[in-house]
Amino acid sequence: MRERDLQDYLYNNPEILFPGKNIQEKTKEYYIKGKRIDLLFVIDGRRYIVELKAIPLEREHIGQVVEYYGLMKEYLNETNLKMILVAQSIPRWRSIFLEELGIQCVEINDIPESSSGEYIITKKVIANPKQLDKLNEYEQSIGPNEGFVNDDFEPVITSRKLA
Repeated sequence: MRERDLQDYLYNNPEILFPGKNIQEKTKEYYIKGKRIDLLFVIDGRRYIVELKAIPLEREHIGQVVEYYGLMKEYLNETNLKMILVAQSIPRWRSIFLEELGIQCVEINDIPESSSGEYIITKKVIANPKQLDKLNEYEQSIGPNEGFVNDDFEPVITSRKLA
């Protein structure tokens, strides 16, 4: 799987990440201060940065993701901004830090070859055990061609966690 193919697929099928949501805007390759954001969506009035990695998430990718998130928050002076990291695989220990910052992690192993609505989100990486229990309950209640809304599993950010 190539990153460009994943980018094209999610740009053309944003409902994969945002099922049932009102997609107001979508942008490919949004540039900010010389850096390229893979995808930018406006969903129900909230901006979502989507950073893509078509390979397993490596240690050095975390710095890039955090940098992009900070640049967008500063540049847009936006409090209503969320970030989603999509990668082929994301080790749990790497997602813990990202989730503490509010960056959601989603694994997509492959792009379906047909447009039959195959369930391509293989796992949502969740560091918090209570959120994992909630996710397991939710996944059991949905069918194979349905998805889940990213906002359903946002981490709880407290002043202590931010410190």
